[in-house]
Amino acid sequence: MAPVRSPAATRAPPRPRARRSPARCSPPAPRSFTPPSVANQGSKLGKRVHLALTDPDSVENVPSYAHRFAGDFILTSQGDLEQIFLSGLGTSHQSLSVLKLSDSVDDTVWGSKRTGAIYTTDSSVDGVDKITGPFTRASVYVAGTPCNANSAPSTCPGPGFTANYLGKLDPFTGRSAGSRWAARRRCPTG
Repeated sequence: MAPVRSPAATRAPPRPRARRSPARCSPPAPRSFTPPSVANQGSKLGKRVHLALTDPDSVENVPSYAHRFAGDFILTSQGDLEQIFLSGLGTSHQSLSVLKLSDSVDDTVWGSKRTGAIYTTDSSVDGVDKITGPFTRASVYVAGTPCNANSAPSTCPGPGFTANYLGKLDPFTGRSAGSRWAARRRCPTG
């Protein structure tokens, strides 16, 4: 049994790491889609926009009960501070929306019920945390990672760049803020 860190958070023991050979990666060629819209910046309909993502990271399906982007496929580009939503995947009504974020975000999850758990990793101690509710159905919870933004300084946290946090994201404005769990967390990531 893992030691209890607080009434709402417990840490699972670290698992052995698999050996991996160094990966050689090259950035993907910029892709463009027509017509995209910037979900919180006004429409760009009819204009070709190059996404040129530098840090495409996590993907999810937005649940049908979400207040915005319900049923869409989402790609989070962590360093670029963007979430890209694809609606109508595979249909003639396929469209793309980009939500500009206030902070770098690693992973995103939607509350499905009041009880339950969110699991996050804490790289500072090589552990996994279980965070229990209460949660609000359809609220958007994120692992905020300001120090992973492309513009973050090499020494972080620092001025203007807070430590990682578990927070809530407003799906209409793209603003995220630390939640009541933030003070209990050290370095949450996806």
